[in-house]
Amino acid sequence: MPIRIYKNARVRIGINYSSLAAHSTSLLELTKKFDFWLYDFAPPGADWRLLESFPFSGIVLTESFFNDNYEKFTFPFFMATFREKRGRGNRTKSYAALNR
Repeated sequence: MPIRIYKNARVRIGINYSSLAAHSTSLLELTKKFDFWLYDFAPPGADWRLLESFPFSGIVLTESFFNDNYEKFTFPFFMATFREKRGRGNRTKSYAALNR
């Protein structure tokens, strides 16, 4: 019996960079049904092109990460590109790490 996946406007799936890097093709297929948010921002040496090309609907950053990185060159560039795609950004004091 085939599995049916129904889109629900209230469902957002959070993924981290390591999951995106490992499963980008499969996750890209799922963007037809679900909205994805990026959690656990990319580590140093991350492929920024992968982040820019994936259609995230939002990003969640800790307050400390935002404060440490908002003036660095690649971060403002990424956020500007993200805003052009109408993505939402949220800052939070902390959040639970996603299961890996």
